Amino acid sequence: MRKFSALLICLMLFGSLLAACSGGGTATPEAPNNGGTTNTGGTDNKQEDPPVKEDIADKKVTIKIHYPLPDDTTLRAQEDDKIARFQEKYPNVTIVKDDWQYSVNEIGVKMASNEAPTFYNTWATEAQLLVERGWVADITEFWNNWEYKDDMNPVLQEQFIVNGKVYGVTQNGYITSTVVNKKLLDSKGVALPPMDWTWDDMYNTAKGVADPKAGIAGIAPMGKGNEAGWNWTNFLFEAGGDIEVNEDGKVKAVFNSEAGVKALDFIRN
Repeated sequence: MRKFSALLICLMLFGSLLAACSGGGTATPEAPNNGGTTNTGGTDNKQEDPPVKEDIADKKVTIKIHYPLPDDTTLRAQEDDKIARFQEKYPNVTIVKDDWQYSVNEIGVKMASNEAPTFYNTWATEAQLLVERGWVADITEFWNNWEYKDDMNPVLQEQFIVNGKVYGVTQNGYITSTVVNKKLLDSKGVALPPMDWTWDDMYNTAKGVADPKAGIAGIAPMGKGNEAGWNWTNFLFEAGGDIEVNEDGKVKAVFNSEAGVKALDFIRN
């Protein structure tokens, strides 16, 4: 089964704290200490007041967020609802919507030109790269204080934890599944595979309904674009193989293996 992917989300809050000392008079220099003592006639027990904790709600903040594409009307409605609930609690925050969709070919340019959204979505496979480039913020402190962190699926969330620090929050995750066309199987007199079906069961079921002359494929793994590679890894893992291993701090590719060939043969056949 292919390892979980996930969408990578990072919220970077930028702020500045300006500490200033106002005048209004001339400071009196301290007298040099020549080894003597000065009797003030009493003991000064005055203590400094603790610093006032800054409240983010008192600041005007503008953030640019990931926003769905125009044709994703349902997702836009969901995002608008989240924005409304957020701004009800933080009316001091101005939100700029940006429908730029993460691209490995564009993220570097976006970061270099300071045009990347403050908050953007990516894939879990990008986490290590983004951390190494410094393109995501360390949000460990926010994560540790988040009341819902223990409700997150740890298998998904750990994709965004690098060297013990949290750099993103899982938004969506999915697993690989197989969809069976029962109507097609019934028309060909082929029984549904059992719930505990094996790869041989899948192959024989697909072979039973395949009709190349009629344009009917018994099985259709995704393979039109880049997804062909990572879809193949599902079969690679099931064949007992892996993509890479970490040996002595170095990443080594190991997919060129008997398991890899077995997975390719299964798809080819």
